[in-house]
Amino acid sequence: MRVAIITDERIARLGAGDWMQARQTCRAMRELAGVSVDHFLVDCQANTLRRTEESDNVPISRLRQYEVCHAIPAIRGVSALAGIAAHRGERSLLVASPIFWDSFAHRLICAYNDPQSWPVIFNFFANRVGLRRGTRDAYSLYDLLLFNSEAEVRSFRKRGPPLPNGVQIGVVPNGIEPLPAYAHACERPKQISSNEYIVYPGVFSPRKNQLGFICAMERSPRTVIFLGGALPSSEASARYYAKCRATAPDRYVFMGPVPHYSEEFFGALRHARVACLASSCETPGLALLEAAALGTRVVAPMEGSALEYFGAAAEYVNPLRPSSIRETVNLAWQRGRLSLSEMATIQLHPWIEIANSTVALYRAGLSARRIANCVRLP
Repeated sequence: MRVAIITDERIARLGAGDWMQARQTCRAMRELAGVSVDHFLVDCQANTLRRTEESDNVPISRLRQYEVCHAIPAIRGVSALAGIAAHRGERSLLVASPIFWDSFAHRLICAYNDPQSWPVIFNFFANRVGLRRGTRDAYSLYDLLLFNSEAEVRSFRKRGPPLPNGVQIGVVPNGIEPLPAYAHACERPKQISSNEYIVYPGVFSPRKNQLGFICAMERSPRTVIFLGGALPSSEASARYYAKCRATAPDRYVFMGPVPHYSEEFFGALRHARVACLASSCETPGLALLEAAALGTRVVAPMEGSALEYFGAAAEYVNPLRPSSIRETVNLAWQRGRLSLSEMATIQLHPWIEIANSTVALYRAGLSARRIANCVRLP
């Protein structure tokens, strides 16, 4: 089976969690027998591709060579996706990982932390009252949509566009790389002087709600470590990062970008008492999975699919309410780090397992597509 993983190059430049999901899915699939995988970045304006390992562009017609074209995350531009769909093979499968979540709470947090994004609130209500009905949506061009959880499927069915009958839906959980042996022995980074602290992992983005967390916890004596920096190539993220730093107490530590899976990365997560993301939603974030794998108690937002992964081992926060942030973090702090029995209940899926599940859904989708093509023959 020949598979093309496709990522919008703007997403790749930002380097956030959806880019990590694309990279890890591609890497794990390359370990499977009988599967050949190429990872392409697509320029949605110029309709050109280039392999992630190369600098030269190739025509989008190259996609005719592949049985499966899988966009991670989903490409939403109708014209760009139509170009991809037009140049794939006649019998190939067009797949997307939507990484989708939509709710009023999610949009309100984004708007609160970034005043320039207030139009997202209008768009939410415009969609609800039908002002945008009848517009063509890119999701209808896909053959198969792969979500990270059942909760994400429900959110899509409730808030997403209606789909034609032929679009199939599957669920493939988010994965985690097996932790190397040294991860459990890394020392606390030198920037962190406190023996017990809260770690807030992730890039600085309005939806991650670092500012809301800082304001909610302003009277708390706890030490907070922010693991991550502004999104590369994003002026809005840089402004948000600067605002968070200016608002935070002096005792808070901003470590900035830390290389993924470095000793500093593991050390900051491993020695934390609590890992918190009071964000607008998590489906869930890879950083929370990695923190839990190291025994750190997780605080995750109610919005999203964290409950399916962490169950009763985590605490769940309403990010719209400062009192909920304070009370939930304090409760997680009192519970302390995860016990071995609690860690055993958490759903941590290795990427190789994710790759196998994904390929199985490809095969089922290709079979369904062949059957559908036969039915349409005169």
